[in-house]
Amino acid sequence: MPQALTAKPANTLTTLHAKVQAYFAQSGDTSPDMIQLNTDLVSEGLLDSLSLARFIMFIEETLGIEIGFENFDIAHISSVSAIHDHYVL
Repeated sequence: MPQALTAKPANTLTTLHAKVQAYFAQSGDTSPDMIQLNTDLVSEGLLDSLSLARFIMFIEETLGIEIGFENFDIAHISSVSAIHDHYVL
């Protein structure tokens, strides 16, 4: 189970979606419209082995949690909905 680092405002699915869209849009290669709630970030080529660690750090900072690598499952961060369902709800 993720450990809370600091209290963060409640993250709604809509807020999390907007933050993830902005994260990928910063690269300049991805239009925010490409990131839908159920877009598989790995199979769509948005996350690879090099970008995965940075994205995990972004999720940790955004949600105020720590994702332990001993229990890490890529399915938990495969889409905005999966992140929300596993780490917010």
